[in-house]
Amino acid sequence: MLLLLWFILIILTLGQASYDHYRLPKALQPQHYNLRVLTHLENVARPCFSGEVEIELRVLQPTKNITLHAASRLQLNSNRTNLYYLHEDGTKSKIAVKTVERNSKYDYYILMLCKVLERGHIYLLHMQFFAHFEAGMSGYYASSYKDQNSNKTRYLSVTQFEPAYARAAFPCFDEPAFKATFNITLGHPRKYVALSNMPITKKFPMSGRRNWLWTIFEQTLPMPSYLVCYSVNDFASITSRNGLSVAKFTTWARASAIGQCKYAAEIAPRLLAYYERMFDIDYPLPKVDQLAVPDFSAGAMENWGLITYREAALFYAPEASSEVDKQRVANIIAHELAHQWFGNLVTMKWWNDLWLNEGFATYVATLGMQKLCSKWHAYAEESLDNILVVLNSDAYYSTRAISQSVSRASQFAEQFDPITYRKGAVIIRMMHMFIGDTTFRHGLNCYLKRHAYSNADQNDLWRSLSDAAHEFGSLPENLEVRTIMDTWTLQAGYPLITVQRDYVRNIISINQRRFLMQGMDRNNLISKECWFVPISYTFGSMANFTATEPQVWLQCDSQGKNMPLEIRSPLCAEENQWLILNLQLTAPFRVNYDTSNWKLIIKTLQGADFRRIHTMNRAQLIIDALALSWNGHLCYKVSLDLIKYIKQEHAYMPWHAALDHLSAIYRIIKQTSDFALFQQP
Repeated sequence: MLLLLWFILIILTLGQASYDHYRLPKALQPQHYNLRVLTHLENVARPCFSGEVEIELRVLQPTKNITLHAASRLQLNSNRTNLYYLHEDGTKSKIAVKTVERNSKYDYYILMLCKVLERGHIYLLHMQFFAHFEAGMSGYYASSYKDQNSNKTRYLSVTQFEPAYARAAFPCFDEPAFKATFNITLGHPRKYVALSNMPITKKFPMSGRRNWLWTIFEQTLPMPSYLVCYSVNDFASITSRNGLSVAKFTTWARASAIGQCKYAAEIAPRLLAYYERMFDIDYPLPKVDQLAVPDFSAGAMENWGLITYREAALFYAPEASSEVDKQRVANIIAHELAHQWFGNLVTMKWWNDLWLNEGFATYVATLGMQKLCSKWHAYAEESLDNILVVLNSDAYYSTRAISQSVSRASQFAEQFDPITYRKGAVIIRMMHMFIGDTTFRHGLNCYLKRHAYSNADQNDLWRSLSDAAHEFGSLPENLEVRTIMDTWTLQAGYPLITVQRDYVRNIISINQRRFLMQGMDRNNLISKECWFVPISYTFGSMANFTATEPQVWLQCDSQGKNMPLEIRSPLCAEENQWLILNLQLTAPFRVNYDTSNWKLIIKTLQGADFRRIHTMNRAQLIIDALALSWNGHLCYKVSLDLIKYIKQEHAYMPWHAALDHLSAIYRIIKQTSDFALFQQP
């Protein structure tokens, strides 16, 4: 039966005249690209580029077609498209191309061949291309700036290929799983500098073009097409030499602004060295270039070896910029350098797992900043800010799961949102805290080494972390990281944890349901969603907020249904002692207590010893109480009584939480006669 199915598959593949599916066929694997690009920025009617690419293909399944990506803006000469069989002795024989076809729906360029490509053999596909630079900041595009000294317009070109724009610059297999090595050569006027992912090997004059050069770069490591980067520009540079990492750091910007890159040039090598120690894996490339681009749609892009930034994301001038600006520059650089491992060394298999790249980079950046710049309290404040965004944006029916099906190119860009970045970072922090730092680092090291220069999905990550957690005793043998984390990545929203205390029998009852800011049935409707929730807690009598590891788990049964929890313990709080869950906001959920417990918390907050409650938990109590009042689950008198204590608060995070939630109430009451009363201290 299996042989019959295999035979049918081969027949369908061989006889297919037109391929119409959002994923490329798996019959071919690109192994290497020789890419040569000629860039015309000046002295032409319209700026343009031209080039040729030779792709080395290994055949995984017999096929009579070659399907790859080429955007409609890319002009291809079918008469100059050639396919060769590569013999073992290095000689080549030509394979005839019968017809070619373009599929604009998926940006496919399909070559129908005169003979079958045989499994295990190597073929060379040679194509020429041409395109005008178009408006926009994707693919290979042209930019310009005004030179402040000469008042002349200067031109440059740069790439932005993520998520699916490499196909607009050259024909390629433009999916993250099709990793290959690249040899890149750039042709340009002598007055320009050429940059790419790897160091320059040599430059030499171009035959037939006066004052033009060919710049040749070293071969890259295996990487997906979206990480390819090259630029032709006339920028100045700063080289960082501090011995922290073997990689050479160079920061590039227009000459009049290069002085504003000194801080970026200083902090970047320190951050890279921190990641090398954290992951216990050296940065594998010989250099890192940072490029400040005048016109850039993204904040920054982690191209391997040539990281591109919007100018505002890289510039810091001590005499004109604020400390917040400085922190933002450090944060963005920390994020992009974290990608050199998460995304570049190990790449997601498909765009549904983009959060593996962006969530990890967002979270790990806070660790790097905390280590190098502790005065900013970046870890706590960024964690709170991320949780605030998640609790607000993820509280509606319209939200989505972190990992979800992605079936068309237009959906790729939709994934770059707070759910991917912020919620991804929040649940990774939660996992870090429930398995512990030693397990976390060991698991990440195993994951990165197992899948280096290849691709992975979230299940591969969970497997490595589970192995480490069981090795170090961070999780019971019968509990897998995947079991826990799938409930957070594969379904939308987050839980509301309801706590009801029996003060006579000293029992704490804990239950969960999905929290919705609007539309939630207040008549105890049972939620269909269920999460594995780490429960950490403390009481007023001990007030230990440092033990953030879960004391118990709120679990789901085998059918994915909620299993209510009762805690019976001699450590349970006495009747006059408050109880607080989710120490230091370990996990993204809201908590609603019984009225008596809310009153005990309010009493403590309004007293002189309110700092016994951790700063992050003071912020948590504010955001939970106000949100629960907003959607009708808590009387506003309780939440407003709680927030009265804020006048004696000096910490930033509780004030940030209060102002974030009071702004909505402010906008409503401002239109009423009660506004003066609302403004009273």
